[in-house]
Amino acid sequence: MLARKIEQIVRDYDRLRAIVPLGTLRTSFLRIGSTAFGGFMALISVVQNEIVERKKLLAHGEMLDATDPGSMVARSAINCAGAPAL
Repeated sequence: MLARKIEQIVRDYDRLRAIVPLGTLRTSFLRIGSTAFGGFMALISVVQNEIVERKKLLAHGEMLDATDPGSMVARSAINCAGAPAL
């Protein structure tokens, strides 16, 4: 199961690397980073608008997979674990 998932990720990476120039990604995320602010949750709609709807670099389903609740919970747990150190 894990090996199949890794193979799929590698195939997707190779496909995107062949299709999407690095300059396009750099320009898109530079624009997102310089105009949008907030945490991960606030940027989801901005990234979806730029990457999914305008540039068509990802399908809507791929964007949903990248922002699933499980990954958000893990990120929140990491952020909460680091907060007491501040």
